[in-house]
Formats: sequence, structure tokens, C-alpha cells
Amino acid sequence: MKAQRGSLAVLFGGLFVVMVGFGVIIPVLPFYVLHFGATSVHLGLLMATYSTMQFIFAPVWGAVSDRIGRKPVLLLGLGGFVVSFTVFALATRLWMLFAARALAGVLSSATLPAAMAYIGDVTPEDQRGGGMGLLGAAMGLGMIFGPAIGGVFSRFGLQAPFAFSAALAAATLLAGVWLLPESLPGARGLGLRAVGAGGGPRPKTAPAPAPAPARRVSRWALASGSLALLFLLAFVVSFAIAGFESTFALYLNARLGTGSDQMGLIFTVMGAVAVVAQGLLVSRLIRRLGEDRVARLGLALTLAGMALTTRLGSLGSAILFASIFSLGNSLARPAVSSLVSRKTEVGQGAALGTMQSFDSLGRIAGPVWGGVAFRFYPGLPYWTGAAALGLALAASLVWAPLLAVPAAGGAEGIPR
Repeated sequence: MKAQRGSLAVLFGGLFVVMVGFGVIIPVLPFYVLHFGATSVHLGLLMATYSTMQFIFAPVWGAVSDRIGRKPVLLLGLGGFVVSFTVFALATRLWMLFAARALAGVLSSATLPAAMAYIGDVTPEDQRGGGMGLLGAAMGLGMIFGPAIGGVFSRFGLQAPFAFSAALAAATLLAGVWLLPESLPGARGLGLRAVGAGGGPRPKTAPAPAPAPARRVSRWALASGSLALLFLLAFVVSFAIAGFESTFALYLNARLGTGSDQMGLIFTVMGAVAVVAQGLLVSRLIRRLGEDRVARLGLALTLAGMALTTRLGSLGSAILFASIFSLGNSLARPAVSSLVSRKTEVGQGAALGTMQSFDSLGRIAGPVWGGVAFRFYPGLPYWTGAAALGLALAASLVWAPLLAVPAAGGAEGIPR
């Protein structure tokens, strides 16, 4: 048990560092790109580059971890993080920024699927939800501290936040090398020690039998019926979030003259709202209202926050409207994920993986459209994002029966 807690602590630190690095980028990257003479279009393409590589390679690294073990894939992801952020800090040309983000998408995308698989290896089924929740908390805290770090360290130069993140990731990588045991029985990579579900070493003379290969299901073949509607909702929410994040710093700079330190404050507040919402509100609201109504409530709040952003006139109003936006998507995303998990008939892994693919597509399209739209009119990314959310909300109302989930004890549905 002690070994299991130590392993989870290292995993917590690794994902925390990855999300800190992602959070650091949000308030600083727009100003860093402008430093190289780029435009909002370049910024959108730069952010989409990472999501595109992640979309392609994250499933690959998950499969590789099944063959060679979780630890080497996790360490590879952290190592890619160190290298990519070092290149980012030392870049002297715009193309170097694109190369660094592409490298980050290829290698750093190994971290999350391997970490989730590690949790599945070392926790019993009745404790697995808590283990996944621990990783979610690490990611949420990273999104709180990342923007704050980006804002504070940017005062020492726009390269400073990236250098700090690279150093933090390097320390976590060394800790993983020494402290993280292998979790996959019979792992073939690097001769690492296998650990059983309880955290202790598994005897070499009694390896666990290999699981039967799962039936392969095309991620696109799953997109039908209620799942198709849920995947659409996941795409739209991701599209809106990515478009918001990619242009918000430039928008506030144009409207209010804010810099990277103020943007760090705003995104830190947004991260705190997200952690509180997901930690305290989501489960309670789902028990009272059901996933379908919580999803609609989240869509409505996200829409409101995005539309109100076009009317902001001060830093205080920017924080308020951004917090409404963050609260909305913090309710919508977990509710949609839960609905996908409950609605699928072909396996949660395949269905949730497909949802992640649509989420990634939204993170590719959102920054590209946001960057282009911002060039035409600074408020256009927010109006079009609000329009997309409005259409998604309308679809969830028109096809409400597709989202209804029967109560556990019968077919009457969740009490309203």
C-alpha cells in the first residue's frame, strides 16, 4: 500500500507538471508569438499544431504502453516535455516555435494515456474512481498554478516561464526514474520491475495471464444515435474553449491594454472555478438533476460567458465573465463524459476514446478559426463560439430523449 501511494504521488506530480506547462502557455504565448512578428492566425495555427499531434499520437502511445510498460512511456512523455519547452525558451525564429509545439504534441501526449493505464494497473476496481480523481485533481491544480506562474515569471522575460517549466519537468523526470516502479505485469521495456494491483512486487514465477485482445472498433463507426449527439456536444464545447483560450489575451490587450501578468490572474481564477465546480458541484448536481440537465446547464452558462465577454469594460468584468464561462464548461464536460460512459454499448474505453478524438478535433479547429476570425473583428471568435454553443444547446433540447438515462432501479428515469 505504501508503494502504491508513492507511485500515485509520482504520477500526480507528473501530470501536475504537464498541466502547469500547458497553463503557463495560455497567458504568455500570445505575447511571445507577437514578439516574433506573428499574427493571431499564426497563434491559432501554433496551438492547433499541438492538438493535431496529440490527436494522432496519444492512442499510439497508449498501445505502446501495453507492450513495453507504463514507466518508459511516462518517462518519454516527460522527457519530450523538457526538450520541447527548452526549445521554446531558446527559440529565435517563428518556425522553431512550431517545431517545439509539434514535438510536444508527439512526445508529451504519451503522458496522460500511460498515466491512466498505470492507475488501472495498480488500483482495485473499487478504488479506481478515486485514483482517476487524483489525476483529475493534479490536472486541475496544474491549470490553477500554470497561468499564475506564467504571469509572474513573464516579468523576468517572456522566455522565463518556459525555462521554469522545463526545469520543473526535468526534476519530475528524475524523480520518476528513481521512484516510479513499473506497473504492468510482464512488461518488456527497459527491464523494469512489475507491480501488482496492490502496489507490491509480483513474483516472476507467477506472471499474470495476458488479457484477451479487445475487439477493435472504429472510432468513427461509434458516432451514431445518442453517441453522435454527445460527440457533437463534446466537439462544440472543446471548439469554444480552444477558440476562447487562443484569442482571449489578444482580445483583452486590444480592449483593456492588459499584459501577461493580468492574463495570468484571470486564467488562475478560471482554473480555481473549474476545480471547485468539478470537485464540489458536478456530482451533487448530477444526483439532483441528471447528466442531461447538467450538460444543458453547462452549455447555457458557457454560452452566456462567451457572449458577455464581448461586452466587458474592465478587468473585473473580464474576470467575472471568464469565470461564468469556466463554470459552464466545467459542468458540461464531465456530464457529457458520464453520458457517453452510460450510453455506450460497445465498451467504455472505445466510446470515451472516440469522445476524446472529437474533443481533440475541437481543439484543432477552435484556435485556427479563432485566429482567423480575430483578424477580421476581435469579437468575432466569441460571437461565433456563442452561436455554435447555442446550436448545440438547441440540439440537446430537440433530441432530449437521446440523452435521457433510466434510473438505476428502473425505467422511469432520474427523478426530476
